[in-house]
Amino acid sequence: MSGSEFVARIGLAAGGLPPLFYAAGERYYMQADLPAETIQAGRVPALWRSLLDSPAQPLRLWVSTRGATTPLHFDSADSFLAQMRGSKRVTFFPPAALRGLYPYPADHPLHRRARPSLYAAPDERAEDYPRFSEAAAVAQTIELHEGDVVIFPRNWWHNVETTSALSVSVGCRFV
Repeated sequence: MSGSEFVARIGLAAGGLPPLFYAAGERYYMQADLPAETIQAGRVPALWRSLLDSPAQPLRLWVSTRGATTPLHFDSADSFLAQMRGSKRVTFFPPAALRGLYPYPADHPLHRRARPSLYAAPDERAEDYPRFSEAAAVAQTIELHEGDVVIFPRNWWHNVETTSALSVSVGCRFV
């Protein structure tokens, strides 16, 4: 869908369209690659441009609404996320926490994702994933607000949750 239709469907435009196939209260998450001209036009800070000399993927725009999450996973390349509007909560787990994260095997479609959910009831999570408490003991949570930038080191597990009505972020993986 186009960006303008997305804006209309999340209720930011006058006379917003009804949600796609979802009931009211559903969460939206949109990602889109930004054109290379965005970088070449000098609209990107110098630090980002230096990181983007060796991108593992194009610069990416992320737009989401409150409660939208990216489940606990790791990236195989370093990356950054710049918060342009709104806020997000990011919970990090170091690579050493792997034992308590119960990752899917390398040949599974959800490889690089953890099985436990940070949003599950603690007693249910403890029953299904008893070592998760070891990982949780070393987790660190940060809040990203407009103007903040966070670096995601490769192989660091992270969970991202939108905490504002609307969030706009720009990110990129680099080598």
